[in-house]
This record gives sequence, C-alpha cells and structure tokens, in this order.
Amino acid sequence: ATFDNVTYTITANITGLIVIERDNVTIDGAGYTLQGTGAPYSRGIDLTGRSNVTIKKLITKSFYFGIYLDHSSHNNIFGKTITNNTYCGIALYDSSSNSIYGNNLTSNYFGIILSMNCSYNIVTRNIISENDYGIFLVGELPTVPIENIIYHNNFIYNKIQAGTSVSGANIWDDGYPSGGNYWSNYTGVDEKSGPSQDQSGSDGIDDTAYVIDGSNRDRYPLMGSFNTFDAGTWNNVSYNVDVISNSTISGFYFNPDEGSFLRFNVTGESETAGLCRVTVPKSLLWVEDGWTIHIDDETLTDYR
Repeated sequence: ATFDNVTYTITANITGLIVIERDNVTIDGAGYTLQGTGAPYSRGIDLTGRSNVTIKKLITKSFYFGIYLDHSSHNNIFGKTITNNTYCGIALYDSSSNSIYGNNLTSNYFGIILSMNCSYNIVTRNIISENDYGIFLVGELPTVPIENIIYHNNFIYNKIQAGTSVSGANIWDDGYPSGGNYWSNYTGVDEKSGPSQDQSGSDGIDDTAYVIDGSNRDRYPLMGSFNTFDAGTWNNVSYNVDVISNSTISGFYFNPDEGSFLRFNVTGESETAGLCRVTVPKSLLWVEDGWTIHIDDETLTDYR
C-alpha cells in the first residue's frame, strides 16, 4: 500500500476485513484474494468516509458486501474480481464522484448498488454477469441517485439486468457514436444509424433505446459486447483500443517498435452475420492520408 508517497509492503494470508482509515491510499492487490464467510453485514473492504483511495487487482469474494462505500468520494476501484458476495459486490451509499471501471462482478445478489444521495459516479468498462440484479439504483425522496454515468459495460445473463426504485435521471450512454452498454437479453435491430437512428446503414448500435424506467434509458445500446485492450503507454500517455463485437476477440497485438500497425483475431460462427466495430485513438496511429485496413488478405476501403 502507498501512504503519502511512502510505500509499505505487507505479506500475509489475508482472509478477513480491510477497513481503510486514511485518505490518499493505494492498494494494489495483484495476486491476493480477500475471502469471507458471507456473514451478515461483513465487508471485504470498507471505505466509509474516505476519499482519493485507489483499490485495484484484488479478488474479493464471499462477504455480505464485497466493497462498501458510505459518504465517500473521488475513489477508484478497478481491475478487480468481485464474486459470490451474498448481498452486493460494490455498494455505494450517499457517495459521489467515484470511478468503478474494468471490474468483473459475477454471481453476487446485487452486482452494484447506488443508493440514496449518490451522484456523479462513473461506472464503465465492467463485466457484470450472472448476478440476481446487475445494477440497482434506489433512494428515498428527496435523496435519490441522479446524474450517475453508466456506459460501456457488459450486462450478461443477470436475472434483472438493471433496476431502479425511486431513482432520478441518470446517464446510461456516452452519446453517439460512442454508444451505451451491451445488454445480453436485448435482441434488437440494427438497420439505421445517426444520433436519432434515422439514417440508412447499420452502425453497431440498436435502433431503439433500452428502457430501464421512465427516467432512465440507454439511448444507444450496443449490438455486441464491449472489449478494451491496453495498447501501452507512450510519451506518458496510456492508450486503449476499444472493440465492439458479437464474436470472440483474441490475439490483440501492438508494438510500435515493429511498425505502425495493430492486429487482432475475430472468431464467430460460420454462416452468421458478424459485427466488429473498432475505435482507435488517432494519436496512437496518427496519419494525414488515412489507414490501410485488412480483413484476412482483403483491403477494406469503406470505413469511418
């Protein structure tokens, strides 16, 4: 862990509760598993009243709450596996401006809860699968979750993908053409494009919104799951390449020392229609006269 820029290393067989009692703390849990017994109200990591805490790469399982935030702000939770918690994987109560991204939340009762006066939290690039509820927003008037930003997540085979109870308006997409979330139970049609989905030609986005309730809807649900690949850090800037596809993506490769190209494999069922939408930061492969794109040995010329 890092406290005020001083690093301490603790080696232990951690099987209990971690309570964070200071701000400005970083916990890198790579290789560690935090495991409980599912006892009522047990918390794998407690961030009550904390800010500027980063928790990454730690497996948390079999607690009542995997990670618990109450009156907390500006914390970062990413790269974690959070599974088999009897009540909730990540619970936020009266907490704002936290970032939850790049996590795998599976087989919890609630994957994520945003409760009461939660606002301006960002939930993105997570795999939220096989929970009873993928994400749930709940409050009591007048303190309800509002203006939380939830996009580029994969909601896969949750019994209820997203639910609300006395919730205000939240944001469920990143606008057009970036898009919203992938919902495994939403089998829509992609025949149109454009911000209003009224122009000819498909764009990898469902032509109709995914409705959660009267105030909450994903305007641009994705037609394939969202994948993000680390393209490295160059000149102190970290780059990701995003791929939306209904097929399996593997073998992503980018090494500028070997040339200005990147490649990956796409595998799908024969005789089916495949979707593959790729977003590459222009500054990663910057050119003035366009790119050359190959699918197998054929050159693709019609792209945006």
